[in-house]
Order: sequence, then structure tokens, then C-alpha cells
Amino acid sequence: MKYCPECREEFVDEAVICPDDNVKLVDHLEPEVHEEDMPRKLLYEFTDQKLAEMVQNVLEENDIVAFIKNDMFSSAFALRGASTTGTFIKMMVPEGDYDKAKELTRGMVDTGEEDDS
Repeated sequence: MKYCPECREEFVDEAVICPDDNVKLVDHLEPEVHEEDMPRKLLYEFTDQKLAEMVQNVLEENDIVAFIKNDMFSSAFALRGASTTGTFIKMMVPEGDYDKAKELTRGMVDTGEEDDS
């Protein structure tokens, strides 16, 4: 059997191109990896909801899924300032996208680190 790497449909061995996606068929498919199963890495911690959303939009425009997690204290009390730990939003990205995400958002977030350039 042959498979389309885009739509994952199955075709007879004689088929060469997927008629829907116009891509070459392959002999086997790699297992699907779901975004929620990907290992994640902390990109930034925020105290500003609007800045977190701006960074998330930039990443999503570049096909990087940014997962946002509010800490329990601030989300439980609907706070929109700094929590007792100084942050209330953690932004995680898939490990494989970390370097690209950092590069895309360089200069948007004051991390307190010196710029190497």
C-alpha cells in the first residue's frame, strides 16, 4: 500500500501521486505526534497578559504553538497583576521550536539578559 504524507489516505501500490494534495505517495507513514503530547520547554514568564498574547500571536503567525499556563494563585483569584511569585503566566513551546521562538520574539520581551549581538 501507498500513503499520502499530507492527508494520510491509503492508496493502491500502483498509485504515485495523491489526487487531493498533489504530493508523491510514500510506502509508510511516520506516527502522528499530537501537539498535546510534545515535550515542551519554558519560553518566558510574564506578568503582563497583553504582552503574553502579543508574543503568542507572533509565534502562531509563524506556525509555532505557544501553550500558556496561568499559575494557580492568580487564576483562582482572577488577578491581572503580579502574583506572590512575581509571575502569573508561563509560556511553553514545543522543544523543537524553542530556538526559532526565541529568535522570533527577540526584543519583544525584557528578560534581563544581555543581548549577544
